[in-house]
Amino acid sequence: MKKLMPIFLLILSPLVTAQEKEIWACQEIDTNGFKWSNDQWDRQGFKAGNMLVTIDGSFSILKVGNRERVMTCTGSGTWFCVDSLETDFFRLNATTGEAARSVLFGAVYNHDSYSGRDDVALSLYQCTKF
Repeated sequence: MKKLMPIFLLILSPLVTAQEKEIWACQEIDTNGFKWSNDQWDRQGFKAGNMLVTIDGSFSILKVGNRERVMTCTGSGTWFCVDSLETDFFRLNATTGEAARSVLFGAVYNHDSYSGRDDVALSLYQCTKF
């Protein structure tokens, strides 16, 4: 039994090793994108707002104001996060704090409930780790 314990602990250790949660405050630098108007896309500047990012694997959260978006994040030095529909993307360089977010839902999904689409945007951020 004493010989089996180290083997058991070795097998179990990756399962119990939890990745530490990272929290980042991200200040918006600029946002540009497209707005659907008169059955066509028009270029437009947007104000996306500052963001609080909690990186915690498949329980990661991007929070802008009162809105939260659950995402799955992978990586270490550079984080890549995506939502469940694969239309909202966030990328963060943990060394420099530079980040970008693209919201593409409106470009790939048309809503039957109204004659329009959601905005499409790309936002640049500078982030600081707590």
